[in-house]
Amino acid sequence: MPDASSPTSAQRPPDASGGARPTDRAKDRRTAAPLVKVGMIAFAVGLVAVFADMILFAAGSRNLPLWVNLLAMLAPVGLALGLIGVVRENRSSSPALAARRAAADRR
Repeated sequence: MPDASSPTSAQRPPDASGGARPTDRAKDRRTAAPLVKVGMIAFAVGLVAVFADMILFAAGSRNLPLWVNLLAMLAPVGLALGLIGVVRENRSSSPALAARRAAADRR
């Protein structure tokens, strides 16, 4: 239950600039790991190639260049890289891992 003396978000006056106030959460956000960024870029390029491949096929082109098909393969590769990067980043910052490292250092 909020304290009666603290104003709620509906009672707070708007920012002097008229915009939204920056939240504490935005200040504490981490940047994405490099592997995640590479995965996102590869996934985006792969999706563009998949859409281009589908549009060209629907337009009647049957013998598409090999490089279009190879670029389309970047979508699943980028997805895998992004997932691996997220898992690695979260495992390295997990409290359980920090506890295990602290226990190993005490031995």
